[in-house]
Amino acid sequence: MHDVDTAKGHEKCLELAQVDEKMGFRSSFNFVPERYNVSSEVRRILVEKGFEVGVHGLKHDGKLFSSRKTFLEQAARINHYLKDWKSVGFVSPSMHRNLDWIHDLNVEYDASTFDTDPFEPQPDGIRTIFPFVVNGNLISKGYIELPYTLSQDHTLFVIMGEKGIDLWKQKLDWIVKNGGMALLITHPDYMSFNGKKLASDEYPAEYYKEFLEYIKKIYKDQYWNALPRDVACFWRERQSHKGKKAVNQKYEVTLIDPIKDPRWDAFVENHPFGWICHLSGWKKVLETSFPHMKGHYLVLVDGENKIRAGLPVFEVRSWLTGNRLVSIPFATVSDPLISSQEEFRELFDATLELSTKLKIFNIQIKALTSQKLVEEIPLKFQRYYVHHYLLLNKGLDEIKKSFHLTAVQQPIQKLHKANLRLYIGNAKADLYDFYHLYDQTRKRLGLPTQPYNLFEVLWETFMPINKILVLLAKQEGHVVAGHIYFKFNKRMSMEFEGWDRNYHYLTPNHFIIWEAIKMAHSEGYQIFDFGRTSPEDTGLIKFKERWGTKTATFMEIVYPPHHLQVSDSKEKSLKYRLARKVCQTVPNPGRKIISHFCYRHLG
Repeated sequence: MHDVDTAKGHEKCLELAQVDEKMGFRSSFNFVPERYNVSSEVRRILVEKGFEVGVHGLKHDGKLFSSRKTFLEQAARINHYLKDWKSVGFVSPSMHRNLDWIHDLNVEYDASTFDTDPFEPQPDGIRTIFPFVVNGNLISKGYIELPYTLSQDHTLFVIMGEKGIDLWKQKLDWIVKNGGMALLITHPDYMSFNGKKLASDEYPAEYYKEFLEYIKKIYKDQYWNALPRDVACFWRERQSHKGKKAVNQKYEVTLIDPIKDPRWDAFVENHPFGWICHLSGWKKVLETSFPHMKGHYLVLVDGENKIRAGLPVFEVRSWLTGNRLVSIPFATVSDPLISSQEEFRELFDATLELSTKLKIFNIQIKALTSQKLVEEIPLKFQRYYVHHYLLLNKGLDEIKKSFHLTAVQQPIQKLHKANLRLYIGNAKADLYDFYHLYDQTRKRLGLPTQPYNLFEVLWETFMPINKILVLLAKQEGHVVAGHIYFKFNKRMSMEFEGWDRNYHYLTPNHFIIWEAIKMAHSEGYQIFDFGRTSPEDTGLIKFKERWGTKTATFMEIVYPPHHLQVSDSKEKSLKYRLARKVCQTVPNPGRKIISHFCYRHLG
């Protein structure tokens, strides 16, 4: 957290933000709105880069808490800036405070206290290294108090004249040992950048850089670098349901190993949201194929020891993309297995407790059919996809008539001239034939390829129980296209595809899809699933629409929420487009290395 006391500090904000950004950190910058001109452009840049903007008093003149009348007058102006800046946090100048009066501010959190700091004007500390709830009153819902727990830079380096960061490191080590919150307040006003000559009230910015380096080196993968607003959101959610262990005093939350507990797969088989990716076999597939993943299965169990609801979450650990809990990695459908908002609330509370235990504070949940049951929780809708599916509740002829005439119906009618034959894969050699085409297709599209080991484990796990289907299109013995389908719970889903572009004129994908639809229809499946598509991929969306499909919104949602808007698709990003170009042009040995690296950090 950076308090910007003066215009001098305001001029250094972007330079300090660059230090944070290069080190992989994000902070809050707290401005004094009526002491100096607060640039809207600076605020915009900070927010776009993922920083938070807060309000640091009104004038920083020591008069805010001088009387109740003065406070209320200034509070009205402070609330104006909070709204205008879309800020939710407040830090009082000089740590002057009256926690009862803070209720008059429209904030989610206040950071005007400390655990202990005898050098402050109000030296009485809160004596805790944890956030805490300040309960509401008639005019306020209450707020979260975030005490700073590390000495402020001005105290340490300007007043006390320390020539290093040993005190910061010692205090941090103690906080870590006791599982607390390390909250540091620094000031760009007193930092000297790039080795410039120090003024009497300045210290080298290298001290701050050194402290960030210490955190990254000593506590790698052990900390959550969160913005204050995210800590406040997390703490409010955690505290508001702390200690609850049952829904309506009927169910108990517990962790199970689905591979050893036969109740789990039986529960998934009978749940309306159940899908192949919920089964215990998926846990085996992921943990065997990706060493950076580990599954945790949270369930609600009733008095008869029967599972009533479940939420599988996988810890995904990555130094590149960040540690997170995901439900469920690489799954096209993975709704929480719930039947009410209360069940989801209880499982989500248990997920928060698990995240605290694992020190992983980013939670990602996917929702297709369960969206109305999860929207009660304050989650951020991070990204959405268009999900296409075909209902199989009519006769094949009627289903076929729903297809686009020239783009689908006519190519299907001409397939007999292509001399294509459908082959159902039943051996590892067939799986490899598919994978070869899949790999080449991904290269043409500029996408990394999932490792072959993943498909081997999928085959070994789900082929014996008839949950996976490999379909190959052959012409005169040559494999020209291949698809992999999942089959489960009245749904057949197209999951992976690959084709030889030299035979694209034969429309082998149309051939396989139509044959798969006929198979699904004859076997009694109710839905033929075309899977999710990025809204940016208009070509693929049009292709799927021409098969007479219906659409639904597939959401990826995260906790804690940052901004309450849907983010842009990743396809818009420069990094994504550059990565696609590399995947298209790099030779095959290099692509294999790149693909392995990418999937080591995805999920």
